[in-house]
Amino acid sequence: MPASTKKASRGRPKTFDRDRVVAAAMELWWERGPGQLSINELCTTLGIAKPGLYREFGGEDGLMAAVLSRYRTTRIDPLLDQLTRERPLAEAVHALTTWLTAPSDFPAGCLLAKTRMSLQPMGAEAKLQVDALRDGQVAGLTQWMERAAERGELAAGVDPQLAGRYLDTLLTALLTLVANAEPAKLVAAQTRLAFAGIMKTPERSNKCGQ
Repeated sequence: MPASTKKASRGRPKTFDRDRVVAAAMELWWERGPGQLSINELCTTLGIAKPGLYREFGGEDGLMAAVLSRYRTTRIDPLLDQLTRERPLAEAVHALTTWLTAPSDFPAGCLLAKTRMSLQPMGAEAKLQVDALRDGQVAGLTQWMERAAERGELAAGVDPQLAGRYLDTLLTALLTLVANAEPAKLVAAQTRLAFAGIMKTPERSNKCGQ
């Protein structure tokens, strides 16, 4: 359809920038935590009219769902891609430790973790996104552990599926430390300690071979 005859979506103001609003809301909720602003305060901070938000997203629930979807592509998917690529487990753990402790332009901590731990009731759309993100994260971490098990890098008796769920909980705890501005050395030390219990070490390998 020629540009001159293309109709705008019904009810959506031409000046409403959906991507900008979702990106700004993500930064805001990521930094302050869900439920810390009323819908009126949220609209004022984002510089949008309340009717515009409802026209575009159907309400705060729809906006939160859009924010969580953006968070997945911005933060979770790149992390899982780094972890699940083919390389030794020790290298991946080192990369994870660096990722957790390196300076970042993003707000501290994890938006998904903050949302999961928030006492603020979630709407149906946001809850679906949270469940989908958690399931996807657990699946990615489990895949990582399954590949490590195939390479013989997990300690004897460690179930990759259980390890995947363990790492999901671990990441939430570590990112909470980051959000609380704990020293990077402490976060790194706790990361290494947590993985020490599931990784096969040279000492364990030698003992098994004796």
